[in-house]
Amino acid sequence: YGASENLWLNWRAGVYDIDLIQDLGSTKNNRYPLEVAGRLASTFWYDEVSHGSGYGHFALSCTSAFPDPDPPAPGASDSRPRFRTRPEARSSQRWIDTERIDGCDAYQILAIESVINVGRVQVGGEFMNLWMQRTSQSGNDMYMHGGYVYASYFLTGEHIPWNRRMGILGRVEPFEDFFSLDTCQQGIMHGIGAWEVATR
Repeated sequence: YGASENLWLNWRAGVYDIDLIQDLGSTKNNRYPLEVAGRLASTFWYDEVSHGSGYGHFALSCTSAFPDPDPPAPGASDSRPRFRTRPEARSSQRWIDTERIDGCDAYQILAIESVINVGRVQVGGEFMNLWMQRTSQSGNDMYMHGGYVYASYFLTGEHIPWNRRMGILGRVEPFEDFFSLDTCQQGIMHGIGAWEVATR
């Protein structure tokens, strides 16, 4: 990973084992299921005068993966692809779950993303495309896609900061902490924290 000297561009790329080593502790497979992934992003506008309360971002990311198309032998790792997600509110059930997909020789993902922030207002979105090639005995090749657009507004005036070196959103720092304190001299003091409304 890295970034240009003026922080206008940032990038990252890697080669990965598809198996979830953190869950398994080791990989047991007849094939080495590889994934190559990368992301190129630009902070094409950053308002230095307002200390970054205005900025624009655009990025392309891609993946090419080569899972094992066959169900695993007993005791072996299962690298067949599975795509699933929950909403940000973390519902008890996943909204989308493809389960394991048999016969996948390879798949590619291409995604675009963008964010515009002007003071307390932010609008962003992302769209992903997935192309999957399957073995002839498993069925047709597949194409899946999905995306979202969101808008947010800080009622208390803060903004979502931006990390130009990494090309990611930062943490919001409230102007005032959320608290209620009973003081002897001044009575009860309150802090309202940071409040945001958003739609997606």
